[in-house]
Amino acid sequence: IDAQNLPSLSWGDSSALKVGQLAIAIGSPLGQQNSVTKGVISALHRSIQVPDPSSPGGTENILNAIQTDAQINPGNSGGPLLNSLGQVVGVSFAIEQAQAGPGLGFALDGNAAHDIANQLIQTGHVNRPYLGVAYQQLDETAAAANSLVVGALVTDVTSGSPADRAGIKAHD
Repeated sequence: IDAQNLPSLSWGDSSALKVGQLAIAIGSPLGQQNSVTKGVISALHRSIQVPDPSSPGGTENILNAIQTDAQINPGNSGGPLLNSLGQVVGVSFAIEQAQAGPGLGFALDGNAAHDIANQLIQTGHVNRPYLGVAYQQLDETAAAANSLVVGALVTDVTSGSPADRAGIKAHD
């Protein structure tokens, strides 16, 4: 759309969020446009695994996610998560559904989302870091069973990738 002076929301500073603060989610769940729910910021700096659209069957870890109990349903993804001043402090992207009762809602950190939006506006694309490795996370049980330390085990390295050029090998 070639338009000017369209109204927009302002960005807030997501690094200033505190657990317990008001959270307002706006979206179009189940096709119901402009739905608003409210809750609180339940936790900060969560790590959540989501499907990786660039790798069929793969997943990626989203770090520094904001957890909220504001009801987020399918269709809310991409909608703003607002603070009490109506400023965007996150972008809703995931729900972890519980067996019974409401699931957990997650939003991309607003400062990161703002950086991504600026990159898209300025260059038309987003620069994302790329290592070129597949890995398996090792918890205490898996690490002990393999005489390794807790962390990550490289399972594959893409030929010619930054990791390959740095000398990283499978099983590192």
